[in-house]
Amino acid sequence: MARPLPDYPAFSLREIAQICFVQFGRRPSQPTIKQVLVDGPAPSRKTRRFPRYNEIVDPFERRRAVITLHVEGWTPASIADYLGLSRSTTYDLLKHFQEEGFAGIEPKSSANTRSVRKVDVTIKQAILKLQENPELGAWRMHAALKQMGWQVSPTTCGRIMAENRQLYGLGKQPKEKKEPKEHPYKAQYRHHIWSVGAIRFPETA
Repeated sequence: MARPLPDYPAFSLREIAQICFVQFGRRPSQPTIKQVLVDGPAPSRKTRRFPRYNEIVDPFERRRAVITLHVEGWTPASIADYLGLSRSTTYDLLKHFQEEGFAGIEPKSSANTRSVRKVDVTIKQAILKLQENPELGAWRMHAALKQMGWQVSPTTCGRIMAENRQLYGLGKQPKEKKEPKEHPYKAQYRHHIWSVGAIRFPETA
């Protein structure tokens, strides 16, 4: 029988796979996850990461706990259940964060003076805003962030953009349809042209 996770035993295998993809860029199969839970080492964490929502005194830290779990790949339903929060309130907080960033979860707007890691919630929120332009790919996103003072690799940009497409239902830019070009050496009859590499040998009479 699978060993339950002490922090949140109600996780489904699909949710664990989603969290692995968001945090590490790889999505293990459900049988693999199940096997690890059975045979793998015991979880190192024995206590909760966050108290329940109403037990967190600071209003900003309450909302920040919701956002932190969200950007790690937790579903809104799991966040609400884990923190003892209604789903409607959870969805409202995530919506405000998506639209306004940290200003949407603070009692009043103020600049964020906290130290920023290489890739944290602030950078992910900036990528989400820039991603409203469907023409921005991973390399253009990398260049745009560099102009803003952040050095994030194109690979990391692409991974975060893929996360945003899954978390927020963002669509990819549709690819332009290209008309197929006529083959430059179209044969007029069977065995008309034989070719090796870039050399062609027309049939001789």
